[in-house]
Amino acid sequence: MRKDPREPAQDTHSHEVVDPAATRASAPVAAASALVLELQRTAGNRAVTGMLQRDTSAAPSSSGPPAAPGGAGPVGDASRPEVEGLLSTFASASGYDAKNAAGIQAVRAVIAAYSMSTKGLRTMRFKPDLNPKNDAETGEAEDNERESVIEFGPGSFPKGFAWLVHITAHELEHVRQNLIGAYHRGDEVEPVSEFLAYNGSVLQVQSVPGPAGKGLLGALATGAGRGPGLPPLPPDLLADQPEMALAMFSRMPSADQKKPQYRQELAGSRDKLLERLTNEAPRALQPPRKFTPEWTRWAEGKPPSDDPFTIEYQDWADAIKGPWEKVRAVWKKFDANFKVG
Repeated sequence: MRKDPREPAQDTHSHEVVDPAATRASAPVAAASALVLELQRTAGNRAVTGMLQRDTSAAPSSSGPPAAPGGAGPVGDASRPEVEGLLSTFASASGYDAKNAAGIQAVRAVIAAYSMSTKGLRTMRFKPDLNPKNDAETGEAEDNERESVIEFGPGSFPKGFAWLVHITAHELEHVRQNLIGAYHRGDEVEPVSEFLAYNGSVLQVQSVPGPAGKGLLGALATGAGRGPGLPPLPPDLLADQPEMALAMFSRMPSADQKKPQYRQELAGSRDKLLERLTNEAPRALQPPRKFTPEWTRWAEGKPPSDDPFTIEYQDWADAIKGPWEKVRAVWKKFDANFKVG
């Protein structure tokens, strides 16, 4: 969550953890219009990356686990044991210093394992009194609006490995946006920036460092296959992300809603949700073949049979009590944005 721009990040604790890998933006960013165009192109490309992610992540490797950048450390899901151990340490720790150390160490492990870009990140810290409606917030540094400070609240850490990975990626997307400076309109909520951040969780993509020597634009690449895809959120945590993305999309100016790159992002998330329903939902909630009567009933949330005494109906009645029904319902909202007439 981007911090309210009217409330700049304050150093409320003296125990802040500085990310040594963060590169400070010490000079104004030139050619702002070019940067905005590049970010817009990247936004569209993320949708493709998110849909291709299933192919690259599911393919068996003949050479063993992938190597981390620089040849050290676990990559992607291989970091789960380390991060879960740190989350357990965080949960059992008492006092600010101990929780701050364990929590931020877990975040750093996630950043390294998923090759996330920290360009523009000045510091990050645990904030126990963060507004409880947000699990984390990203604000601008007081002396440089292009640099960012991330504050992780208590809600970042108790929901497991995948949740922390997605929270970290979400906030680093805002770091990238602050570095560009393209979305600051002075509103309490900046819908385009939040739409991109929430949509990234659905697409399972993140900001990764660009190739060396490519300048600022190279460092702002998103996804593009250079880092491992984010882990899939479990269905009970998944549905809220597209719900928020759609809410932010609806608050975007009409002109932005019509831009191809954002329409492509929206379509990418619609397709990603359908893919996950196909592969992971209970059989009674898996989508049938398109353009059939069965598909129409499924899309409308109707049972496969009108007879409540059939096995199909009873299986469906059991399945809709679970979290995948909420995912199907939010998929339908996404799909409605592409209906003609």
